[in-house]
Amino acid sequence: MTKVLVFESDPAFAGELRTELSRLGCTVNVVDDGNAGLAAATSDPPDLILLSIELPRMNGFSVCNKLKKDGKLKDVP
Repeated sequence: MTKVLVFESDPAFAGELRTELSRLGCTVNVVDDGNAGLAAATSDPPDLILLSIELPRMNGFSVCNKLKKDGKLKDVP
């Protein structure tokens, strides 16, 4: 089963993504904070990351830079 990590701070949109991706057979983990998402990605690397630019405390560009510097996560699409 494909594991998808979604970084999204809008609860309504995050819910829609979770519903549709689950319908496609994916396991979906939604986080609304960059630091929480980085911790989740490190502890259980996903097969796919969907990353919003607008996040509280750490924007999506910073999260992306940190993901790309992590040897285990840099190749996750």
